[in-house]
Amino acid sequence: MQKGFTLAEVLITLGIIGVVAAMTLPSLIANYNKQVYVTQLKKSISVIEQGLKLAIANDSVDSLENTQLFQSISGTTCTASNGMNSTGCVQFLQNFKKYFQVTSIVNNSDYKFSYIRKGSTPVFPGGRSGGAMIYLSDGMSIQNWNLRKTEETPTYNCNIIKQAGGNMCRVIGNIDIDVNGKKKPNVMGRDVHQFSVTADGRLIPYYSYNWAIYVDGRANGSSYWRNRSSACGTPGQPDAISLAQYGNGCAARLIENGWEMDY
Repeated sequence: MQKGFTLAEVLITLGIIGVVAAMTLPSLIANYNKQVYVTQLKKSISVIEQGLKLAIANDSVDSLENTQLFQSISGTTCTASNGMNSTGCVQFLQNFKKYFQVTSIVNNSDYKFSYIRKGSTPVFPGGRSGGAMIYLSDGMSIQNWNLRKTEETPTYNCNIIKQAGGNMCRVIGNIDIDVNGKKKPNVMGRDVHQFSVTADGRLIPYYSYNWAIYVDGRANGSSYWRNRSSACGTPGQPDAISLAQYGNGCAARLIENGWEMDY
């Protein structure tokens, strides 16, 4: 006599499988999304650094401030907050297209971003009213930039910075990157990250080891993300835990973690 499962047993088993799937699926999706954000961030950093270094190489100079690209800034700065038609940015943005595959440059009207808290729970939703955004062909956007015609004067000179173990002492501005443009979640520390732009065309994450030395004049200071929980949580902890935790130092954390988004 052959034995089999009763309909009730099959339904109970399917119910258990459904409950387990419902419990684990959100975590699997979240982890998958994190991997996607990390992969996109790697590519975004590479694309921007290659474009900036190409501008340096084409003009046979050693600093962005000596390139035709940055010398086309009218006045002292080109900032996103002034909009795409601001006097300081018009020619710069046109020249920018020579080095990057730009699909559009628009004045922001509906882009919103949030800060990170409790994993992916956003706080402080806001936008960049009147600001400009640069969209590239791979879907990323460059926004909230503040770029200078000449290198800024550091608080500490290069000798002090190098003695402290840093390699960032010539800075020409800062930018935000959204690795997938207008696509959600638009959360700082997930798909949105902040960087300083060095004169030699590198992107240095906010609150990273080198960035902190540039700001503090010493290693392991208060501007290093590991010493400032508001930058991207506490090392070893999976989530930000208070309203003070914004996520603008998360690129530094994930890069130091071997490109693992463990928060």
